[in-house]
Amino acid sequence: MKKAKVIVVNIHKGGTGKSTTVINLAIEAAYRGLRVAVIDGDPTKTSVTHFNDRNDEIQLREENGDKQIIPFVKAEYHAPETNIRPIVVELKRDYDLIFIDTQGGQGMLFKSVIQLADCILIPVQTDIKAMRQLGPTLEVITGVEENIQLNPGWEDYRVDVRILFNQAKRGTKAYGSALEMARELKDSLKFCKTTIPDIQELRNFDSATRGLGLCDIKHPKRACYQLLLDELLEENDESR
Repeated sequence: MKKAKVIVVNIHKGGTGKSTTVINLAIEAAYRGLRVAVIDGDPTKTSVTHFNDRNDEIQLREENGDKQIIPFVKAEYHAPETNIRPIVVELKRDYDLIFIDTQGGQGMLFKSVIQLADCILIPVQTDIKAMRQLGPTLEVITGVEENIQLNPGWEDYRVDVRILFNQAKRGTKAYGSALEMARELKDSLKFCKTTIPDIQELRNFDSATRGLGLCDIKHPKRACYQLLLDELLEENDESR
């Protein structure tokens, strides 16, 4: 990877798999040898709690002489009203990949990192209620785009926004309707080729791993996060 990459995960609606997505992508990236940091901007602190527990477990295993290599992921919490732009700029000096798990909606934390984001990943389910929650997030992104486009030389500026469908089945009527609805909201959207088939199962981590996460065990569903990370790290990703 040539430079630090920033991936922001945001959606106005809770319970769509933001933190589950961040946790598994971050761990998969760490296993690939990347230096990974996670910023948790959601008051539920799901991501930062997971990684604090995970890092405590790593330290305990090392003290007990466990030689298995379990890569470290840095994680810290910042309140949704915080401007974290300077923090992200600083982290980019020491890390290859930075994930930002936001509260969603229109908080200052989200707004402060839109321009820094290499990609804004929006996990969403294909039902109508969930899809309607795309609007508030896309409005914030469009507002930032329009302000930047006012500057000379930046008229064609666009944020790389990608939709990740959770609990989705390709070829179904619901999947097709969700694609159409998303495209109506913003014409420059991209859609991840990877879908996450069963988000509920992925949330229920094996208690035996004590917070190490799905990507630390030989779980057949780990493959979907491997494929998703491949997509996000591609330098010249093409929209569908």
